[in-house]
Amino acid sequence: MRKHWRWLPPLIAALAVSLAVGATAVAGGMTGPDTSTPAAPDAPAKTPVSVSGVTAQRLTASQMLVKWTETPEAESYMIMRRDTNADGWACVGRARAGETEFTDDLGSIRPRQFIYRVDPVPADRTRYESVPGDTALATNLVICLDPGHFRGSSGACTDDGKTYRECDFVLDVGLRLRDILRDKYGIECRMTRENEKIEVFGRVNYDSNVELRGLYSEGCNIFISLHTNANAHGVHGYDTWYQPVYINKPMVILNTMACDDELMVDMANRLGVALAEKNYELGIAANDTFATMRAGAVPEWGAWHDDDPSSAGLVCWRKGNRGDYYGVLRGSNSVGVPGMIIEHAYHTVLGMRKLANDGILAPIYAEIDADCIARACGFTPLSELE
Repeated sequence: MRKHWRWLPPLIAALAVSLAVGATAVAGGMTGPDTSTPAAPDAPAKTPVSVSGVTAQRLTASQMLVKWTETPEAESYMIMRRDTNADGWACVGRARAGETEFTDDLGSIRPRQFIYRVDPVPADRTRYESVPGDTALATNLVICLDPGHFRGSSGACTDDGKTYRECDFVLDVGLRLRDILRDKYGIECRMTRENEKIEVFGRVNYDSNVELRGLYSEGCNIFISLHTNANAHGVHGYDTWYQPVYINKPMVILNTMACDDELMVDMANRLGVALAEKNYELGIAANDTFATMRAGAVPEWGAWHDDDPSSAGLVCWRKGNRGDYYGVLRGSNSVGVPGMIIEHAYHTVLGMRKLANDGILAPIYAEIDADCIARACGFTPLSELE
């Protein structure tokens, strides 16, 4: 019996230690021994790869050419397209490694506006992951812009030491308009001139028949000739260069085929209304009215439109001995391109010339023209898409 008592103190001590450890475990939030699997070390982060240098341009009315810069980590590329009038991105094709361009067949020639991007498919997906890269805004529309006249072909008037020339002013408007259409809406433009000379089909200035400028639009969707207007000398007893504000009104003159084109008539209506309102707001017109028209019901121009103080600006067409009266519109019509002349205002009104010479009007008219052209086509500014 004594030999059993001998082991009792060590047994009690061991039991006390065991109880103390258990109490500590409970106090620390543990409910028992940890039987979970040890956490695996973190996987190395994947390197993001994307495609840069993405561009898109119209090949034809139904085809777009997308180009990009090669990405060494890619085994292939997915060409992604977003229609700005629809939600979400769609994959429209795939290209192999080493390829840097893709032709997108649209299946339609109606005017459309897109955003493109190219997503790389990494060759080693354990090390790289694809992320969206550069985007490109583009349309399947190309417009031929014709800044009217050329240096020396249009009259000039000097006021307060500043000379107004229609040819110089509309060139300023045209270059600004080209840049806005390209950068803001993704619309490509072809210019009949980009400086004081006109050179088309190897012909220069007076050697160039004005009809050639319209012919130069072949392959484009729309032809637009940019002008400011003038009235005949002595109208209502006024000198040519100092005619009354009440004659100042915008006019949009369509070629024959454009008269039946709903898009063109809508565009012309928008242009006329916006220009009339802005000219009145600037104090260079007596009213802000403009007579809009319907496709198939565009009236013929008459001289009374220019002279009558009560007449508003309007969309019209003018008949000549060989079809359209104006050579540029006759030319575009003959190559199957609907066209228009925009007469923004009358430069025979002193107030209009002064605003033009002070650099105020060209950026205003360019913005108005761009907005009306794009909105008629259903296009959205890039700033509203981001």
